[in-house]
Amino acid sequence: MTNEIQRIRSAMEREFDPSFIMCDEHQEVTSPCGKYLLVTDVFGTTADPKFPSIVVAIVRKIGTGEVLATIKRNDDRLFFSWVARNNHDYLLFPEDLEGQSVIDLTERRIAGFASEGGDFIWTEFHPSHDTTKLAIVGCYWACPYQVTVYDFREPMMLPLPIICQFDLPGNNARFKEWESAEVFTVIDDQGQLHTYNVS
Repeated sequence: MTNEIQRIRSAMEREFDPSFIMCDEHQEVTSPCGKYLLVTDVFGTTADPKFPSIVVAIVRKIGTGEVLATIKRNDDRLFFSWVARNNHDYLLFPEDLEGQSVIDLTERRIAGFASEGGDFIWTEFHPSHDTTKLAIVGCYWACPYQVTVYDFREPMMLPLPIICQFDLPGNNARFKEWESAEVFTVIDDQGQLHTYNVS
């Protein structure tokens, strides 16, 4: 697969104008570990200044205010997650709605991937307890939600390898938890528990 992330980044830069900021969309989120602050603002584009199209996300180190990463996203819906693995802190924050982006906050590096065929939208993030796997709840365009489990042993090597995929048992089903490194559970809209083995 060809990585289209640079093309997508360039397109956002061409369309971005800081004067089209939507002041009522400002958000600030502190990481669970308390070390980082994620600051996001939403902007219109030169093509449509009043439509929320680009998010600018800045990650700062709490205590010093130092900027660790700045990233743009081509959709105003904020799907992201913080993950700690092997003494590194990561922020999963896809730049492309249908892509993958991982920020290594410890090393201050950003990896991104997007392709024309990779149209799976990440909406929920559930790392296994040992953080070797990442269960993502998401969907393909106009399709039911499903769980895709990725190999997360090398977080900066994108695209993440897919281990397996499962359809959710109904539109209102929700991910419950990882019970072990190989097993997770989902609850359907009737309250029934479903168990999935990824090995």
